[in-house]
Amino acid sequence: MVSPSGNVLWTRDPDVILQLQTHHSDFVEPTDMFVMLDIYGPTITASGGDEQFTYRKIASSFVNENTHNIVWTETVSQAKSMLRHRDYKGGVAPDVASNPNRFALHFPSKAFFNRPETWHNVLTKPPRHRLSYPEAISVDFKRNNTISITPRPVLNMLILFSCMCVR
Repeated sequence: MVSPSGNVLWTRDPDVILQLQTHHSDFVEPTDMFVMLDIYGPTITASGGDEQFTYRKIASSFVNENTHNIVWTETVSQAKSMLRHRDYKGGVAPDVASNPNRFALHFPSKAFFNRPETWHNVLTKPPRHRLSYPEAISVDFKRNNTISITPRPVLNMLILFSCMCVR
C-alpha cells in the first residue's frame, strides 16, 4: 500500500515473510506507529534496531516452532470447546463479549505457562483477591482499548495525578 504517510507491505506469503525476517536489517519498520503498544513499558513490536534484536534474542527461546504448534493446536481445541460449551438459544449466545477475552486467555495459558484452561472451569478467586485470573485479564483487555486511544501526554498526566493522590 502506498500513501502520503509511507509505504506499507501486508503479506501472508510464507516465503516473503521468511525473507523479511532473514534480512530484517534491510527493511526498517515504522516503530513510531507502534509506540501506543508501549503501555506497560517497551515492547518488541515498538522497538527497533539493536533494542529489537536484544528483545527477539530473549524471546526466541520461548517463541519457537514448538510454541507455534502448541498455540495452533490449543486454539483449535479451545474454539471447539467454546462452541460446545456455549448454550445457544435461538441462534443467540449469552455473554458474547466475554468469549473473546476468555479465548484470548486460554491458549497462551496453555502454550506459555502449561496451565490448561477450560470453558467449564469455575472461576475461583485467590485469597485476598477481588477478581479471578480470567476476570482480571478481561478487565485489562477492556481498559487497553481506552489506553490505546488516549494520547501519551494525557496518560502521563493521569499517571502523575494518580501518584499524587496515592500519597
